[in-house]
Amino acid sequence: MSWHKLGLVYRPEGQTPWALTNAAYPTAELISPDRLRVYVTSLDQQQFGRGGYVDLDPQTLSVIDVAQQPILDLGDIGDFDDSGANPFAVLQFGGRKLMYYQGWQRQHRAPYSVLTGLAIERPGGGFEKWGRVPVLERTDAEPHIRGAPWLIEEAGRLRLWYVASSRWSPRGGDLYYRVSIRHATSDDGVAWQVTPDVCMEPAADEYAVGRPCVVRDPDRYRMWYSVRS
Repeated sequence: MSWHKLGLVYRPEGQTPWALTNAAYPTAELISPDRLRVYVTSLDQQQFGRGGYVDLDPQTLSVIDVAQQPILDLGDIGDFDDSGANPFAVLQFGGRKLMYYQGWQRQHRAPYSVLTGLAIERPGGGFEKWGRVPVLERTDAEPHIRGAPWLIEEAGRLRLWYVASSRWSPRGGDLYYRVSIRHATSDDGVAWQVTPDVCMEPAADEYAVGRPCVVRDPDRYRMWYSVRS
């Protein structure tokens, strides 16, 4: 499989206070034959991140519409997503549209913590957060980062791939996390059972593998992921 860059699709024009810069973590959903919705995260003046979207023509990738208000806003002060709520995966399950997002919170000694939250589509449109706490909460083995969720449904269950970190390490005056890709399953989309084995670890010259995107072909699964070295 070969890939070809098509150039810039969209970037904020800097006129909306909650979306001055960035269109990060693009997550595409074909909502109709002639409309491709791409959920993105944009930053305000204080570098807080909120979820929005840009609608594109699937054939030309020209912009049709841009969200005027965030579809995911910051959590209350002190909540796990009080610094950012970033959409990462959207799917239909149990008769509802679910959005799994990465909530992050700035820290004093470490740069931030990252945990996975859940939002559910309202009957009239838009999304409402499932609660003020994450669905992937801290664990002893994964106390700092449990984010970048990607999900598929199989046989009435959800399969989740996500990134997890167990430590921050000082190196050359900076802090680096070590991030691996993990897997979990759920019957209801809220309670998760983590597979014991790690899916993928960083190589010797890397410190993180991230944002897994998994597709099931007839004879295999394929994962796209990012690398930090």
